[in-house]
Amino acid sequence: MKLHLKSSKQLNIYLPLITSFILLFAAGLWLTDVIYNSIDYKIIDLAYSQAYADNRSVKAKNQVVHLNITDSTYDYLHSNYLSRSFLAEINRSLGKLEPAAVMYDLIFAFPGNPSDDSLFASSLSEAKFYLPVGPKLENTLAKAQSKNAEILPAELASRYLLPLKTINEGSPYFVSNFSVQYSPFWQNCYGSGHIGIKSDPDGIFRHIPLIVRYDSLYLPSISLAMILDYYNIPFDSVRINFGNEIVIPYRRESLLTEPLRIPIDETGSCFIPFRNRWENMGEMIDIQNFHEYSRNIEHFNSLSEIIEGNFVMIADVSTGISDLGSTPLEDDVPLIVVHSAMTDAMLNNSFFYKWSKEKVILIFLAGCFFIVFGSLFKRNYPIYISSVAGFCLFQIYLFSQFNNAILLPAATLNISLALVFILSIVSLQVIGKKQEVFIKNAFAMYVPDKIVEILVENPGMLKLGGEERIVTMLFSDLTNFTGSSEKVSPKSVVGLLNSYFTEMTEIIMNENGIVDKFLGDGILAEFGAPVYCEDHADRAVSAAINMKKRLQSFNANGEKAGFSDIGMRIGINSGNVILGNIGSKKVFDYTVIGDNVNLAARLESVNKVYATEILISESTFSLINKSKYFYRPIDIIQVKGKTEPIEIYEIFSFSNDLIEEKLKDLFKKYSEAIQQLKRIDLEQAKHSFELCLEIKPDDVPSALLLERVNGYINSGEIINNIQHVLRNK
Repeated sequence: MKLHLKSSKQLNIYLPLITSFILLFAAGLWLTDVIYNSIDYKIIDLAYSQAYADNRSVKAKNQVVHLNITDSTYDYLHSNYLSRSFLAEINRSLGKLEPAAVMYDLIFAFPGNPSDDSLFASSLSEAKFYLPVGPKLENTLAKAQSKNAEILPAELASRYLLPLKTINEGSPYFVSNFSVQYSPFWQNCYGSGHIGIKSDPDGIFRHIPLIVRYDSLYLPSISLAMILDYYNIPFDSVRINFGNEIVIPYRRESLLTEPLRIPIDETGSCFIPFRNRWENMGEMIDIQNFHEYSRNIEHFNSLSEIIEGNFVMIADVSTGISDLGSTPLEDDVPLIVVHSAMTDAMLNNSFFYKWSKEKVILIFLAGCFFIVFGSLFKRNYPIYISSVAGFCLFQIYLFSQFNNAILLPAATLNISLALVFILSIVSLQVIGKKQEVFIKNAFAMYVPDKIVEILVENPGMLKLGGEERIVTMLFSDLTNFTGSSEKVSPKSVVGLLNSYFTEMTEIIMNENGIVDKFLGDGILAEFGAPVYCEDHADRAVSAAINMKKRLQSFNANGEKAGFSDIGMRIGINSGNVILGNIGSKKVFDYTVIGDNVNLAARLESVNKVYATEILISESTFSLINKSKYFYRPIDIIQVKGKTEPIEIYEIFSFSNDLIEEKLKDLFKKYSEAIQQLKRIDLEQAKHSFELCLEIKPDDVPSALLLERVNGYINSGEIINNIQHVLRNK
């Protein structure tokens, strides 16, 4: 097939201009931090919230239990101070319930009552308790902290504060200052990690640094530390590839069955996969209630089912605490939700992955290629259609990627491609304005508007020829009009016909059909041309029913003008036709030709045989949404010019229209009779057709087929071919 490009003069201006802009834009994406900007994240937040609302958020095993210190806790203690002896009791009770790990989201930085401190310190050995480090995080190497300062005691430092070998340097956060636990508590706790988090520039907490750097050493987050211990993986075996992933390797002695890969950015931060709002984040128990339940044997057994083997997080969520922040799902929530969500994610191996900058630019260039490629051809209209369709499909792709846990910079890509598209269109409009003006001036006076618009977008159509396409043809004709018109003046005939054509054309165009031509008092219309639509058959049938309804009001006006009651016959067929400009080199018409057009016209005439108003072919019937219509099969006929018989159907109305019960019974019984004929059950078919005539004595199709069946029964002929039985001779 020969491709028709724009003129070389147009392309010599357009291509250098658009190419320069695209390369400049791609360089800007590479050299700046515009990718994954605040607008990108706002769109991600929107998708996140919608996924939560639709119950498509990240799923979890609910292995995290929250013990919350609330306002009621302080009322329970009759104090505004959290007694460490009370916490010691909580710890001992937890130890009996055998949790996988217990994390305190609290810094016990200073000594308290010596007796209470002693009880609390000793209770930390009852289970795997984790006490956190509270770091102050900086983007550059920390200078305020002495290199010899102790973050962790030696035993914990040997496990969690290590000079790891990383695949690349990255840009991890540095610890410039930190809050640590009171030394005696360090001695008895099982593990530790940092609880440092930083919000994005817009104040939303979306990322958590899984590792931070102190001098040349690395410290894991407390959630990562707990998971490493849970799976029996030492911290120094973890592989870190900044901007890509943290890999927790599979080891024979570990509980992992395969490596755990956690996506991270250049800072070592992971996008937090929040699975729920705070109030729905798994099992939550006020700590004073836990204290009471643990002292009751019945409640203790229930607690065992909740706690055993799970991760327990203890945090102060009472009024006035400073540890609040906003997440993509909600505002002003306790930030323990960050550690809870991250722990769940690592337990379920359920993370969100980001496209790399290289992939974003590659997708941008690919989108630009299709925009530019489409703009090279003489047709302009398909550029708009394909671009809008591509935009919609791209949005669907973006959200499908989100549902597959992949985050894309939607705003960056959409805005970038939109700017390229706009510049491309503006350039083409300016460059091609002279040609467009010429075509409109030359043809607008005598070619229909719809054709003019197509010619403007595709000047190559100004020649003879067409294309083969499946469309639906509607052929209508009036009955009793010729006789009535002889009784009134020609002026009245023309006036009534113009009114009729106006009303029927409106119905056809409302269904995206086009009126091909008027043939006396008949109409030939096509659906699915010149612009194709998948539901062209449904649109044609809907138009036919509405034309039938509109004729009733038309008849009321016609009676006033002296016309008798006018009827309508409509034939509809779907199939391959030749569609395009047909005629001579100087005079041509946009129309359709082919056997399938003729069949629609013949079906219109067949209505006279069966006294029906709308008949459709089996090809149209196979394409329509049958639940929309009230219909019945009529016969299998062989029309002139066709060697193979075709099954035809009567369309009476829409299925939701008001239909008499008597008519419903008739159509049902008639359809049963047709099925009996197809099974060569002549006696039963005869009985069914007789019942049809009892319901409606003047039903012509029932009378015709009953006569045909009686003929075969009386002749005693052996019938083997159902088409022979039903064929209208």
